[in-house]
Amino acid sequence: MKTNVFYLGDCLDVMNYDIPAESIDLIYLDPPFFGTGVQKGEIDWSPGKMQISYDDSKKFWSRQEIRDNAPLWLKGIAMKKPDSHWKPLAKYLYYMMERLEACKRVLKPTGSIYLHCDRKASSYLKIVMDEVFGYDKHRSSIVWNTSVPEVAGFKWLSNNWIYSQAVIHYYTKSKRGFTFNKEYVKVKQKSGDISKKPVTDIWNDIKNFAGYLGAKDIKTGYPTQKPEALLERIIKASSNEGDIVLDPFCGCGTTIVVAHRLNRKWIGIDINEMAMKVIKQRINRMGLTQGKLDLKIEYPSFRITHKTLMKLTGKEFEEWVNKICNAKKPSYDRGVDGIMEDGTPIQTKTNKVGYDVVGRLLIDAESHSEVPKPVKKIRVVSREGFDESAWEKKSWIELNKGVKVELLTPEDLLGKD
Repeated sequence: MKTNVFYLGDCLDVMNYDIPAESIDLIYLDPPFFGTGVQKGEIDWSPGKMQISYDDSKKFWSRQEIRDNAPLWLKGIAMKKPDSHWKPLAKYLYYMMERLEACKRVLKPTGSIYLHCDRKASSYLKIVMDEVFGYDKHRSSIVWNTSVPEVAGFKWLSNNWIYSQAVIHYYTKSKRGFTFNKEYVKVKQKSGDISKKPVTDIWNDIKNFAGYLGAKDIKTGYPTQKPEALLERIIKASSNEGDIVLDPFCGCGTTIVVAHRLNRKWIGIDINEMAMKVIKQRINRMGLTQGKLDLKIEYPSFRITHKTLMKLTGKEFEEWVNKICNAKKPSYDRGVDGIMEDGTPIQTKTNKVGYDVVGRLLIDAESHSEVPKPVKKIRVVSREGFDESAWEKKSWIELNKGVKVELLTPEDLLGKD
């Protein structure tokens, strides 16, 4: 297994296919909050500001297998009034359940997991954690006091109790044998003497990053950046030097920076390319080179079973092909479904392909403004394979046009026999 590596992709794919079962000692995750929806991955970046677009559409709940496999209590939430917030909540909870089940798979029997929660969904996420890890594996729900009075401003005008907390659900995979190194805080007595007392599950001594820059913190502009002191406490308490720490929603990289400083191995995952860029910038600003920190960028394997592959819709199959080929969908289609990093255009089909599709792709690629010219190679991927005429067209194009033609099936992409 690769460690000290950042994966650019969906953490569900990475945890299912690139991280072995029972290999991780500690997981900390700070996922997209329900209030903002499910992360899609489109970012508009400008200095000191980030805008993230989210997808809370029908993407998850519309899939039949999700409706079939969801627990009864989650189906009950989804079937409440359709014009309310209940169905979006059900989609979000299933999105999280899929990823938490993957977290459980990769976590060692002695491992621990900390889930940083949205206040609007924290109580529901605890039910999900109970469902996945077991009610008896719940160790604590930590309350982090995020209040920063000197910058609270408009909060004091609220006609409600001022919200100043974040909840972090702490679970272990087993009831015994997990790592826990008790943390202490210094307390000044009336006499002036300094003593130590164990840290409770209410954390008042770590200031919210929104209003405070710690000595070790470097502000990245990332909207969900957490103070290094928060991750330092969690990592020290629930892991030892040499252990492997995983952050499935890595963001600006606070977890991996702290894990590295504390001599832990680490794996970071994020679906946004900007996260990768921010982490690189952060490392450079810290005066570290990528080589010294041993930062490696990887992409998920996107392995998939034949049964699942056959169930994908045309659009889903196209997305899968673009992922595994590391291709981007052009801003407009016109016969080109994806463009690889080397400029190769891709056409994706779920049915058996003949000569007409192969010949048409070359014509479309030559007229497509986003495909680099001259066109040197084209790629057609078919779920059902190719008939004899497709192979004849391939030979004709390569002989007469000097353009390489790749006719591939999913098995070819995955390197299977």
